[in-house]
Amino acid sequence: LLSIFNKLKIEDINYNTAYNEKIFSLFFETISNLENTIAVSFDSNFYNNHLFQIGKILLILPKLRLKKVHHNKLISEIIRIVKINSEAKKRVLSYFIDYLKVSSNYLSKRNAKALIKLILDDDISFNTQIREVSFILEAHPSIKLTRIQFDKLFDENVPKETGFYNFFILDLLYQNSTGFQKSMILNRVNSLLNIDENFDYMTYVIFSGENIIPHNEEYFKKLLAKATLDIEYYFDDAVEKVRMISRDSTRLRSVDYLLNYSYLYKSEVIETCKESFIGFVDYYDFMFDPDAFPLEKIDPYLIIPLSLGQILC
Repeated sequence: LLSIFNKLKIEDINYNTAYNEKIFSLFFETISNLENTIAVSFDSNFYNNHLFQIGKILLILPKLRLKKVHHNKLISEIIRIVKINSEAKKRVLSYFIDYLKVSSNYLSKRNAKALIKLILDDDISFNTQIREVSFILEAHPSIKLTRIQFDKLFDENVPKETGFYNFFILDLLYQNSTGFQKSMILNRVNSLLNIDENFDYMTYVIFSGENIIPHNEEYFKKLLAKATLDIEYYFDDAVEKVRMISRDSTRLRSVDYLLNYSYLYKSEVIETCKESFIGFVDYYDFMFDPDAFPLEKIDPYLIIPLSLGQILC
């Protein structure tokens, strides 16, 4: 159903809103009945189908025009029921990811905090948990994580367990933490940046780009060295390897971060190092030296403005 909505670019379902009360009652009854299904059902197919119905409600809900109070009553009822059953909670939370991506702003602060608690009550082992919390906190920046919630996300094993980069989790925590917690995060950031092997250039660019840490010439040189090494290696035809990008593609993560960093600081970085990145693909030829790029080779896609989030994805 979600793939159909996305393919057809359906953002809103056109219907007679006079039926909103009936729709709300139907959804609420379906959700409330889950409590009985969990308690008495011995038919796994019936149980699984009921959970799937909850998932469809979460999928359709953002497309409807229900009152915010009704919207939140439905979410409150889901939270109330699944929080007492670990299996149901795990299944239903997996349905929340697409809902939260577009509807976190519909949540009341009470529901937002309750959902964060529901998500972080268990050990963090899935990247959906991080994404769901990030969607909620982005929509409700005034919410501060509890000490237990902060400690769970701050655990050094979380990036390994979830596959998220350090910078994403640390930046998420920094934006939603207290003064003491912020100092803990900065200590972690500085520790990561002082590891010479596998320099964490993404964390450096994000935290300096947000003016959390200052420009550091030593760190910049490490970023430049990494980007130079990557572009030379991946476009060296003499080196036998599985090529991560082709000559027709346009993106190398470390080089994108270098570009981003250069434009953020409006420095002369590009002037001093651009020759190292020209001659590989049109995208970088254009980005590092737009004035010298032949007009007849300009592709509209080269000049579509890229947001910081798109460049660093």
